[in-house]
Order: sequence, then structure tokens, then C-alpha cells
Amino acid sequence: MKNLGNIILFCLICMIAGCGFTPRSSGEMPFDSIYIESRGFSFFGAELRRSLASNDNVRIVEVSGESDLQLYVTDEVRNKKILSLSNAGNVREFELQYQVSYKVVAPALTNPGGVQHIVVIRSLTYSDTKLLAKEEEELLLFEEMQLDAVSQLLRRLGTLTLDVPIRY
Repeated sequence: MKNLGNIILFCLICMIAGCGFTPRSSGEMPFDSIYIESRGFSFFGAELRRSLASNDNVRIVEVSGESDLQLYVTDEVRNKKILSLSNAGNVREFELQYQVSYKVVAPALTNPGGVQHIVVIRSLTYSDTKLLAKEEEELLLFEEMQLDAVSQLLRRLGTLTLDVPIRY
């Protein structure tokens, strides 16, 4: 019976390996090193550093002059506005908005641009009777929105075109 369990486990491992499964990564980046500057501590900046650090092809440096690319997170803004009201005038739904502004600087950047923005929007139903639960849900939504913004930024960084001199 014990051998049967080992055989089944072995077969499952072979099937997973044979199907081409690979763990999700942040992808191949067109640069070897990056310098990241953000104001104070932010969950967004920490998650961005963590995601890039997990990529074996990218090195995060502490001095901007030692990097191929510099990323400056210039602003992070959270907004919350009323989306709908009930007949009695009570809030029924909010719109949550998270915006990150950043600038990419690199001497070899083919198309240098100015400050760019990533905007993530979610809606949040609201109830006065479940105040604490809705506050917790709002915090979780903002955290998920920040993770979404990090993913979007990583995809954008992956599409950058750098002019690299040809070495002979």
C-alpha cells in the first residue's frame, strides 16, 4: 500500500513536469540592474522590490549611478468617492481608485517619456450595519489594487526598449 502511494506521487510529478508547467515569474527584463526610489515606505514599493528581487536576471542596486535603469515612484494616491445612494440617501456603493505615478530614466532608453500613471479602480458595496467588515474589505481591496499596479508596472518594464551598444 505504501509503494502504491509512492507510485501515484511519482506519476503525478512526471505528469506535471511533462506538461510544461513552470512557476510564474516576473518575466525576462530588458535590463540587468535597477535603482528604485520611492518616498517613504509604501506597500507598493516594497512589493515592487520583492517582485524584482525574485527575478534571477535583475539586480536591485542602492546607488542610481550603478544601474541600467532608474525608476522613480513620484506619487501614490488613494481616492474614495460615492458611486450610488439608496432612496433614503444612504451610501450604497463607493468607487475606490488607486493611482501610482512614476518615471523611468535610463541613458539607453529608446523612447524616454515623462511621468507615467497606473490607475486601478474597484467598486465597494457599503452597508452601515457592517461597518467594521466593510472597512476591512476596503483595506484588502486597496492592497489588491496595489498588487495589480505592481503587476502592470512589471509588464510595462518588460516592454521597454534599451539601446545596448554592440560588443565585439
